[in-house]
Amino acid sequence: MELNKKKNMFKKYSGNENGGAKAIIFVICCMLSLNGFGQRLTLFKGNDQKTFKESSIFEVVTSESNPDNDNNSCNATELIGKLISISNDSMTLQLSSYTKKRNEENFEGANIFNFQAWPMKATIAQKEIVYLKNFKSYKSRNRKDGFQIAGGILLFTGAVTALNTFVVKDKSNKGNLLLSGGAQVGLGIGFLIAGSSKKYNLRNNEEIWTIKK
Repeated sequence: MELNKKKNMFKKYSGNENGGAKAIIFVICCMLSLNGFGQRLTLFKGNDQKTFKESSIFEVVTSESNPDNDNNSCNATELIGKLISISNDSMTLQLSSYTKKRNEENFEGANIFNFQAWPMKATIAQKEIVYLKNFKSYKSRNRKDGFQIAGGILLFTGAVTALNTFVVKDKSNKGNLLLSGGAQVGLGIGFLIAGSSKKYNLRNNEEIWTIKK
């Protein structure tokens, strides 16, 4: 009798364990299914198409002005964040930062908001997007910004060094200054190229890209 009870208890717990295992497998399958069908952003232009994976980092510049005035407008909004959803006419980002730039007759400045401490979402209408850029990560974007800053500084210092050749009378020093200035300019151009990112224009450009869900 005691042996039968133990066998029945074993079957009972074994059945529960099998049920639990099945539940775990079901949850895992659901998670894999959701990941497999995550939303991606696809841009197309004529026969060209570019697809970005879900959770990609984007820099999006928007303007509420008439598209014909994009090149002359100094008022724009820059949003940086992670892509979380996409539709045929908009995209939604988990914001990292939001910058509102204003340049009016008697005022020039920018309002900058960072959202690392408290998450915030922003849905951006496609018709308001002037252009967007894609980055592998926030670190990648910061690194490219660093290259851009360093490249600009080197171009400036290189130009100043080269201009000093008109002041220096000694020919040997002039040659050294020209070599130094040329090296700085060349290095600066290299940094600017390394820090550049492809810009996908969605308005007022010869090569306009369109969002496709």
